[in-house]
Amino acid sequence: MPWSISLFSNDRLKPVANHILKKFEDSDASEVVMYYQLDRQLGEEATRNIQKVIAGDTSALAATLKNLVKIIDLGVSEFIRDPKTLLKFNFVVDKTLNGVINMVTSTGYKRLEKVGEEYNPSHPEKAQHYAELFSKFLVEA
Repeated sequence: MPWSISLFSNDRLKPVANHILKKFEDSDASEVVMYYQLDRQLGEEATRNIQKVIAGDTSALAATLKNLVKIIDLGVSEFIRDPKTLLKFNFVVDKTLNGVINMVTSTGYKRLEKVGEEYNPSHPEKAQHYAELFSKFLVEA
């Protein structure tokens, strides 16, 4: 990785570093957290759907996974797309990176959405387990 960093001048790296540093919450010295903001409505909808899944209502799983895709996409924008823009790549590199980012994210999003459609509702334990993990990442500000 160090050789790749040498390809960028400090003029291009400083805005990216500042952008990423703004995303850290370090008020608790024992745990430093990286965060990004969600639209309140999306956060509330995701929380409601997660609570339904935790309660055993697997009919909310598809909606929960669609919320997850939206939340992940916001994170991809905050931590990948925006910093890429700040690096000010030339047209060819920018288009290539956009293609890679779009291909990888769309493939991942399709897989997540299919999980909700193909899930066997007779075993809600797995869905509940993952919903509980997902809920830990949503923090109300």
